[in-house]
Amino acid sequence: MRIQSKIFLALLATSSMLVGIMFVLMQWSIDRGMLEYVNVLEAEKLQNVVSRLTQSYSREQNWQQLKQRRNWHQLIREFNGQAQPAPQGADKEGIRPFSDSDQQPNKRRSPPPRIKNLAVLDKNEQVIVGDWNPKIQHKRPINRLPIIYKNETVGWLVLPKKRKITDGFELQFLQQQQMAFGIISLIVIALSMIIALPLARHFVGPINRLAAGMLALTQGDFNQSINIDRKDELGQLARDFSSLATTLSNNEESRNRWLADISHELRTPLAILKGELEAMTDGVRPINIEQLQSLHQETEQLRRLVDDLYQLSNADIGGMRYQKKSLNLNAIVQQQSDLHRHILQQEQLELVTEICTNNINVWADQTRINQLLDNLFSNSNKYTSSPGQVKISLQQQQQLAILSIEDSTPGVPATSLEKLFNHLYRVDSSRNRATGGSGLGLAICKQIVNAHDGTVEAQASALGGLRIVISLPIDQIS
Repeated sequence: MRIQSKIFLALLATSSMLVGIMFVLMQWSIDRGMLEYVNVLEAEKLQNVVSRLTQSYSREQNWQQLKQRRNWHQLIREFNGQAQPAPQGADKEGIRPFSDSDQQPNKRRSPPPRIKNLAVLDKNEQVIVGDWNPKIQHKRPINRLPIIYKNETVGWLVLPKKRKITDGFELQFLQQQQMAFGIISLIVIALSMIIALPLARHFVGPINRLAAGMLALTQGDFNQSINIDRKDELGQLARDFSSLATTLSNNEESRNRWLADISHELRTPLAILKGELEAMTDGVRPINIEQLQSLHQETEQLRRLVDDLYQLSNADIGGMRYQKKSLNLNAIVQQQSDLHRHILQQEQLELVTEICTNNINVWADQTRINQLLDNLFSNSNKYTSSPGQVKISLQQQQQLAILSIEDSTPGVPATSLEKLFNHLYRVDSSRNRATGGSGLGLAICKQIVNAHDGTVEAQASALGGLRIVISLPIDQIS
């Protein structure tokens, strides 16, 4: 089943369930309210009968007259609202007393409807007249009204409260309300269906676009961008998908460029070697020490390139091993500066050192830190014009060790600063094969710094050349 159908059915089922619950609760509430209303009206009628019984008892001071069936029927008619209007001579409350006229043959009436469990009890709760089962008072609430004469209870009028409505206009009203609620519920469910369908489409639309974009990615088309103007999770997913597509596109472009650059870098020394060897084989060039040294130089260039590629590949796949321990970075920087000072002087490059006096300890691999410094010094040596200057500094800023190496002209264009750590990247104005560089030194430096949880950044130097800034976390345990 499609997700759109599932969402539609889920919304419809939820709406229908809520409508059904509301229908049941409202019907229950109206039934309860109507039942209480009927019981209240019935209690008021019983109160009128109690007053009638009190007046009757006051004349006879016994219940003998009430025991006559006609008098009891008269009370039932009064309870049902079928009594005749009070005649002249009625008491001040308008209650007609029992009289012989009620018992005359010409006054005969049909017996009133039987009211189940309506009865009059004496003060000892014995049945005087009526239909009464004493056990019922333990099963359901009852209306139990005392008949009081001269501040003394002389009897009781009892009638159980109704538990449900079975007849009368109240039942008709409830049936009408039930039918109305049923029609309203069906209308609400129909409206839910009308609303649920566009909502399901609204939710599924971005998912379908994401699915189509993902299918395109699996087929190698990385030029995908999904613009969904939403601030919910689907909008965030669309933005993440676009970022993923951009990253994959950049990686694909980088991979193609990487393969092309490697092929180009390997092709040049191999072509030179092949040309030299063919010239010697054909007798065009003599086989002597000078020619062999030229071949050796090209072989060394090819070896350095292969070694750099090997190191960089190991770093990318995590194959470079690190044996870290707490190191005094001041001593390592000073040692490497002393080692490279003579080499730089041969190229007429002055080395300036600014190393703080406080010991800075880092958790690092000494071999890789030395390799990092070697690559940075070699980079400055290869690409700095003579005479010139190279400056190395080491400072502490909060919990970071800040190491920077900068040199004098030539500089690097601002647009190329972020690309210097890419594989085989060269700046055309300063980096060329004549310097002997492979274009992988700074890429290896970045891998080493990343492996030490640090950061590296290329900036323009105040000396006119390039400034490499490295931040390494300080070892807090040592």
